[in-house]
Amino acid sequence: MLKPRRRTLLGAAGLVLLALVAVGAVLGLQLRSSASAARDDLVQARTELEQARSRALDGDTTGASTAVAAAARHTADARQRTAGTAWSLAAHLPVVGSSVTTARVISVAADDLSRQVLTPLVAASAGIDPRRLRQGDRIDVAPLQQVGPRITAALGAARTVQAALHRTPDDARLGAVRDARTQLLGSVDQLVATLRGIDGAAAVLPSALGADGLRRWLVALQTPVEARGTGGLLGAAAVVEVDHGRIHLARVVMNDGMDVPDDSPVDIGAPADYRALWAAWTPQSAGINSGVSPHFPYAAATWAALYQRLYHQHVDGVLALDPEVFQYVLQAVGTPVTLGDGRVVRPEQAADFVLRDQYALYPRLAVRDARIRELVVTGFRSVLAGGGDTGALVSALRRALDEHRLLAGMPGDPAVDRRLQGMAIGGALPSSAAPGLGLVVNDAGGSKLDYYTGRALRWSRDCSAGSPSAVVQLELSSSAPRSGLPAYVTSRVDPGRHPLGQQRAFVSFYLPQGSRVTGASVGGQQVAAQLGSERGWVVASVVVLVDAGARVPVRLQVQGALAAQRPRVWAQPLVQPLSVSTGDAPCTKSS
Repeated sequence: MLKPRRRTLLGAAGLVLLALVAVGAVLGLQLRSSASAARDDLVQARTELEQARSRALDGDTTGASTAVAAAARHTADARQRTAGTAWSLAAHLPVVGSSVTTARVISVAADDLSRQVLTPLVAASAGIDPRRLRQGDRIDVAPLQQVGPRITAALGAARTVQAALHRTPDDARLGAVRDARTQLLGSVDQLVATLRGIDGAAAVLPSALGADGLRRWLVALQTPVEARGTGGLLGAAAVVEVDHGRIHLARVVMNDGMDVPDDSPVDIGAPADYRALWAAWTPQSAGINSGVSPHFPYAAATWAALYQRLYHQHVDGVLALDPEVFQYVLQAVGTPVTLGDGRVVRPEQAADFVLRDQYALYPRLAVRDARIRELVVTGFRSVLAGGGDTGALVSALRRALDEHRLLAGMPGDPAVDRRLQGMAIGGALPSSAAPGLGLVVNDAGGSKLDYYTGRALRWSRDCSAGSPSAVVQLELSSSAPRSGLPAYVTSRVDPGRHPLGQQRAFVSFYLPQGSRVTGASVGGQQVAAQLGSERGWVVASVVVLVDAGARVPVRLQVQGALAAQRPRVWAQPLVQPLSVSTGDAPCTKSS
């Protein structure tokens, strides 16, 4: 028989066990009820935020503010429902504790985002409505100056939420909680990246728009019918002066007015790797070649220095765009351009007129230059006149940014220029430390056939050797007709006799640090790639001749980091989009 004391202890233990079971049951019921309600609150908040986003894109800041306020009420309820004693105790339970902790952090994060990030952002956006900021040839810079600190504060709050989510366990046992964490963290990461860009823009724009006095901008029109690393050769440049938001078109210069003698180039303090890689292109003396490198800050600094040397005026900033961007802007304004010979260029025709039609319509260079000058001047004046829909104009510029066709640098203000280089619009080369692969095509023959150039890039792994290597395959193609184009378009100007319609492309592959090129071929024939470096990237270049209507394969075999994982591919924007495909099969021991 059990002794009385032992029976008492067992009885007490049994009572405690029963009590714990009862408490656990109550906790489970409370958790289930509050978790279900919190989930419903967060679902409602997400619906409201989707409505807020839609209304904000439509320019309805009042509707967006109302929707965000409703979302904040739902997130506050979700936060309260997951903050009780039952949730605190359950967070320490085995098995489910990590899921409970993550669920609580998700509710807190959603509430902090609604109250500390989205609510002040929507309030701030009402003061910088583009339709109110744009007043004819003037942009009101005062609201832009006032909104900067609020955006910086919102960015700081978003980063705090991001850090809290990253600290949560990623091994939550409940799949729904784990998925919710993954989705929210992805959204917050994207929000922080977006806010970082907006914060940078808010810091840069007042200065760029002359809030502190006159700013002079060189607006470079790049023409990708002859490819360059930043997009296309310099076709023309407009000089725009901005003073306290008031914009004035001062001058238009054609590309032949942006050259200095080769024996007295401008000095931008470029590093040795850049000078060695691109010396043959004389980018610091020939304005049409200043964009040969894909690193836009070099082009911006060079164009600014060339203009100052030639016209004795300081340039604060350089804005580069191509005819596609010019067309987007004209379409937003909605005004056709009438040229000096009576020809009418409708907004939707502007890009093709610059890239293709002008060469057939106007055989003489002087006439072509006159027509392009008229197009640029009239187009700028229609924008400065305040015509068209401002919302459509903002959307056009956003599209240009997304396509990397709009670039900006401020070599005249190093502090602002550094901010720009950290943003997409700065056009700086990405870090070579990250897994990446760059493709840059420069026209080395002087024809105007890159309107017809196609690029199809494929990355894969080769596991046949002792160690895996990356295989980069490029198909460079030309859809140019074999006849019917002006000789100015189809003729190469480099020394020698060449078939009409043949392109001479200088193709450069930007490879991660430490890459080793073990083989290269063009059109099935082995070649020796020209090796160099730029800003940490290994640069392997080959010359490719492409006849009209032809397709030429280029193959590169690379050992190193490029074989480790699928890279992020980048390239300069040309007329035809880049096609990218990957074969991501990993190498195995039996490969």
